[in-house]
Amino acid sequence: MPIHSPTNSPTDSSTSSASESPTARPTPNCADVEKFMHTKSNGENVTRTCDWVVDKHRCSNYGPTHCPVSCNVTCTCVDAETFVHTRPNGENVTKNCNWAVDNGFCDEYGSEYCPVRCNMCGSLVENLFSR
Repeated sequence: MPIHSPTNSPTDSSTSSASESPTARPTPNCADVEKFMHTKSNGENVTRTCDWVVDKHRCSNYGPTHCPVSCNVTCTCVDAETFVHTRPNGENVTKNCNWAVDNGFCDEYGSEYCPVRCNMCGSLVENLFSR
């Protein structure tokens, strides 16, 4: 497998569908999310997994942000639009990276969902939000 050198700026290297073989090794900032919220056409929010994404051929929608490993997407350091947070009472709620930063959840969600906003990309990208 070829070794990919990091770049100093973000790159647009997502694919529209799964490929036959992986294009990058998983890294701490390149991992599938455990679960996420999907809004059905009737407006209902349901919890989904990367197995669902692959089975339903939704890698073009969720591969780059939620399921890069399962969808064989070349990984870049990007934040997920949303993720599922489980409250202490067991209720699943949809949150975003602004919420994670504002409420001190970068240790819990930063590397998997919010590497840019939580300053966890290392030298892969400059923090675009500090400008």
